[in-house]
Amino acid sequence: MLTEPIPFILETGEIKIAIDKDSIHKSKVSGTYNNDEYVTFMEDMNKTQKSLMDFQKKNNTKMQQAQQAQDTATINGLMKQYMELQKEVQEGSKKKYLAYAENHPKSFITALIIQSLLNDPTADTKKLESLYSTLDESLKNTAPGKEIKTRLGQAKMPSVGATAPAVGSAK
Repeated sequence: MLTEPIPFILETGEIKIAIDKDSIHKSKVSGTYNNDEYVTFMEDMNKTQKSLMDFQKKNNTKMQQAQQAQDTATINGLMKQYMELQKEVQEGSKKKYLAYAENHPKSFITALIIQSLLNDPTADTKKLESLYSTLDESLKNTAPGKEIKTRLGQAKMPSVGATAPAVGSAK
């Protein structure tokens, strides 16, 4: 028997979980602010990622046939299209993450977004620090909130091996 987790946010209030036993991933969680926000957020993110899924479905047979025929031109062409689409989706997703975080300082999802974006080497640390500063105090005291604070503090420290300015220098 395969089991899938049903993601939800444990918080005070009455959380309702309507389990779809045939498709666990289609189960519905509701009843509290953060769980309602999570469902809405994930529906929006799934729409953003739909183009990737559609591309895969549309081109799956073509890719299999190209692999069997060792048609590298078709394989490379499909891979190139997929990579371009993937880049667009990632950029769109990142914009949605930031927009959500900017507009929902009381949402636990915002803390998770900031925490996740700290793993992105291209992320704007100053922007993430600004988002963290607007977080509701209750979120700053959660495990993700505390980790964000620690990691933002570490980001400000000089890295190992970095050269310090010379003593007496104006730098």
